[in-house]
Amino acid sequence: MGSRSFSSMRSTNSTFVQQRTQKEFNWQKLVTVWTPPEVVSRLRAIDAELNVLRMESKGAPTSVQPIDWSYWESKIQDKAAVASIRKEYESIKFTQPAGLDLSAINTKLDSAIDRAAKNIPISQSEIALYQQRIVRILQDKEVMFNWTALDWYDRYPGLEKQIHDRWEEGYQLLTEAEEKIAAVDISAAQAAWKKGQLAKLVDEEDLHLLVDRIGDQKVSDESDRLEAVGDALYKGIPEYDAGRIEEIKEKEKKAKEKEARIKAEHDHWAHQDEHH
Repeated sequence: MGSRSFSSMRSTNSTFVQQRTQKEFNWQKLVTVWTPPEVVSRLRAIDAELNVLRMESKGAPTSVQPIDWSYWESKIQDKAAVASIRKEYESIKFTQPAGLDLSAINTKLDSAIDRAAKNIPISQSEIALYQQRIVRILQDKEVMFNWTALDWYDRYPGLEKQIHDRWEEGYQLLTEAEEKIAAVDISAAQAAWKKGQLAKLVDEEDLHLLVDRIGDQKVSDESDRLEAVGDALYKGIPEYDAGRIEEIKEKEKKAKEKEARIKAEHDHWAHQDEHH
């Protein structure tokens, strides 16, 4: 009977989908406030695809009710019409479904799992590094307000020379970058830090102008290291790669703007010297 074939087809398809979608993805457990937005977006997209399959598995009937032909023959006077409809209906053949092809989704999930497994050692190393730094900062915080200039020089090699060079170069007044940093609301900064949003409160260029280095420690070196860690963790994810391209373009733009400002200032003072 055609109805039996149709019922078998829907039952097979529904069972297949239900088996493949019965487990939750629970991607939220994989992210923190520091997880890049592009990674969160990708995980959310995968979860949306799985939700579509869940909805289909729950909505697909597992059987089709058989038609009571005797009932309709008793209600319809034109017996020939009923027989014709029944013959046409029972002649319909349904091919056995191959089931949904989940290979693409499985490939994405397998890739995400493999990447997460490879990222575990990197993440553990970074956590250990920053735990050491936090401990040292907390230790310094307890005593730093009683430090003398010599204590600061001992704590940060190269700091004495940096301050001396800064004085010799004529940086006795606050720069525009320093004024911007000084105006930051500390309470708001602390709240933002807990949400992973500190970078949004301070312009990166202003921060580098203010503290390009602390003694022999260059801030740019740490920034480069963090970018390398980010690439190691997330490079290859389309959304992340696109974001990195935009970051590089923005850095190149700012570098050109900075170069133009320096040249304009140099030309200005060169012009002043010509008139003196």
